[in-house]
Amino acid sequence: MNQPVNPPARQTQAIDTSALNRILENFSAIARCAEVTDDYEVWRFDVGEHRYILLYYPDERSRLEKRLTISPAMRQFGRLQAMQSHKFPAPRVIATLKGFRVGGRKGDAVIINGSDRDSTLEQLLLNADLNGSPLNRIDLQARITRALQDLHSAQLVSNPLSLRSFWKRNEELIPGESYGASTGIVNELRLLELGADAERFTTRTERLRLWKHFLKDAKPPTHNPIAHARANELAHKADRGRDAFQLVEMGEWRGVAVIKPVRPSAWSNASRLKIDSDDWKHFLPIDEAFTTTHKNDDSGSVIETTMTLAGQTIPIVVKRPLFKEGARGLFQSLRVGRARRAWRKTWRLLASNFEVEYPLLLLERHSGLRIVEQLAVYERVPGEAISNLKLDTLSAKHRDQFFWRCGRVLRQIDANGWSHFDAKSSNWIAWREPWHTGTLRPILIDCDSIRFHRAGRAGIDRLIRAVKTHPQFKESDERAILDGYGFIPRSGAGRPNA
Repeated sequence: MNQPVNPPARQTQAIDTSALNRILENFSAIARCAEVTDDYEVWRFDVGEHRYILLYYPDERSRLEKRLTISPAMRQFGRLQAMQSHKFPAPRVIATLKGFRVGGRKGDAVIINGSDRDSTLEQLLLNADLNGSPLNRIDLQARITRALQDLHSAQLVSNPLSLRSFWKRNEELIPGESYGASTGIVNELRLLELGADAERFTTRTERLRLWKHFLKDAKPPTHNPIAHARANELAHKADRGRDAFQLVEMGEWRGVAVIKPVRPSAWSNASRLKIDSDDWKHFLPIDEAFTTTHKNDDSGSVIETTMTLAGQTIPIVVKRPLFKEGARGLFQSLRVGRARRAWRKTWRLLASNFEVEYPLLLLERHSGLRIVEQLAVYERVPGEAISNLKLDTLSAKHRDQFFWRCGRVLRQIDANGWSHFDAKSSNWIAWREPWHTGTLRPILIDCDSIRFHRAGRAGIDRLIRAVKTHPQFKESDERAILDGYGFIPRSGAGRPNA
C-alpha cells in the first residue's frame, strides 16, 4: 500500500494533502504517464486548480546497492533543495514518497510543481526538428552556456548531464530533473554526455564552442565514446527485445517488434507511435492482393503494402532475403541472418543520428539451428530514389543542396570509422521537407551494406559512379557531392584529392 504523502520541511506551496492522498491511493488510474525514460517516469496529475508532476524512479536495486547507495529520488530531492538554497529558479519540490507503488511496481518518487515544467530542452529541440520550426540557435546556446556556468560555479551540475537536465519555463531555461549524484562541475565526461545527447540537434561547431568555453585548450576526442556506446546499447536492445522493443511470436515465426517511439523522425509517422503488440498479430499472412512488388529475384523480394498501427494506416516495405544454393547457402542459414544484420545496423545508425528508414518488425523461422525464412518490415520512406528523381525539375540551389547533403552523410559515416559499400543511387530516397518548398533531404535505405570498419572512400566512389549513370546528370552534381564530403575535385577529372 502506498504511504501517505510526506511534504518536505520547506514546502513552498500550500497543498491539500487529503486530496493528494486520495489521488495517490489510485494513482495509476487517475494520473497520466507523460514520458518514460530508461531511468525514470514522468507522471502528470491535478489537485484542484493546481497541476503537479510526479517523477517516479522504479527501484531495481539489490539489497547491497540499497545499503551502499542513496535512492535516485532522494538525490533528486536533495539537488533541487540545494538549488533553491542557492537562489536558482529550480522546480519547487512538493513531497517525497518512499516505497511508492505504480501498477504493482515499487519505487521512490518526488512530486514537484507542474507549472515549472512546460517541456524539457530535449522536447523543445525535438519539436523544432520534427516540425521544421525556426530556433534562435545563437540565443539558445548562450542561455545554455550561462545556465551551465552558474551551475558549475555552484558545483551543482547534474550527473549525467543531458538535455533533460534543463526545462523550458515560459521563455527561460531552468535546471531540471537529474537521477544521478551531482559531481558539481562541468568536466570532460559531462560535456561528452551532453554532446552525445545533443548531437542529433546541433552542429559540430556548436558543440566545439561549448567545449572550448569550459575546457579552454583541451582538445575534444575525434569520436565521442559515449555516443558510440549508446548506439551499441540501442542495437543490443533492438536485437533482444528490451525496453521499447518486444519479442513476438506468430506461429512458427519468432522475432522483435517496436512498441514505443525510439528515435522520432520528421518524415516518419510510425516513429512517433506507441504500438500495441496485438497490432502485429494480424501481420501474417501478407495479403498479396494489396501489395506492390519492387523486387523478386534470387537474392530475395521487396514488396510494398500497408498495415494499421495504433489506429493509423502506415505504408510499409517488407524485405525477405533468400539464401544462396549449395554450401554457401547452408553457411548463410547457420550464421546471423541478413535481415537481422540489417535490423541491427539500421538501429545503430539511427542511434548515431543518421537519417535512415525506420525499422518496425523482424521475423525469423528456424528449423533446428538453421534459419529457414526471414523478413524485416520498415516504414516506407515517402519520396523518390535518386535513380528515379527528375533532377532537371529542381532549382540549381536545391539540386546542389541535396547532393551536398548526400556527400555530407557519407563524410559522417566515414568520420565514424565506418564504410558504406553500396551507396548507389537506388539506396537513397529524396524526401521533400514540407516546411521548405523544393528542399530535399536524403534518407538512406537498405543499410545492410554498412560495415563498421574503415575502407577508404568506398561510399563516395560508389555514389558518384551511380549518379553519373543518371540521364540528367551534370558535372555540378558531382562537385556538390564532393563538396559535401569535404573534397575539392581535380580540374577536369572530378575526382577528390587524396
